[in-house]
Amino acid sequence: ICVDLGPQAQDKAGDAVVLWGEGLPVERIAEITKVSAYELITRLTSRVAMKYLD
Repeated sequence: ICVDLGPQAQDKAGDAVVLWGEGLPVERIAEITKVSAYELITRLTSRVAMKYLD
């Protein structure tokens, strides 16, 4: 997944992001990207710090 911050963004490389979660389900991202939710989740690499919440 690539995130374009654009020239007006106050965010910067290294900031924490939510790829999917509360209010943004992985299924919605799957619809937008035309990739299955399973593939999105399983393709995350060890470079991505993951935090699981109940």
